[in-house]
Amino acid sequence: MPSRLILLLAFLIANFAFAQEASKPTAVNVASVEPACPELRGPAIIGKPMLPPHITIRYNPNAPGARLASAQSVSLVRAKVHQEPTIMPMVRAADGTWQAEFDAYFNLIIFSSKDGQGRIDNNRGECRDIPCPPEQQAGL
Repeated sequence: MPSRLILLLAFLIANFAFAQEASKPTAVNVASVEPACPELRGPAIIGKPMLPPHITIRYNPNAPGARLASAQSVSLVRAKVHQEPTIMPMVRAADGTWQAEFDAYFNLIIFSSKDGQGRIDNNRGECRDIPCPPEQQAGL
């Protein structure tokens, strides 16, 4: 039983470290997310819906560990529970990164990147996500 607890603890620590990598918008990360912890926006008025946050996800092919360094096109693959994933084309920015923008309707977005030849950068099988502590989810 103690070995299961140790494995669970190691898994949680590894996922926390990974989540931090995907959330920090720095040039050395393979993936970055802005804002790091999206929140609902708009009026908090009864009868008026709040708007989902607008998210920008960037993929840096020049970062250490990037698997799609020579890609001519990149897509964002968003995983969905009990549904087929959504594939969104990413646009190449002037700085060489690839980016996709969308409105987030869920509090956890799991994603990977895929190039035009079908090669996938899924963070060595771990995918990437946009996690937020429950107190910062603002009802998402």
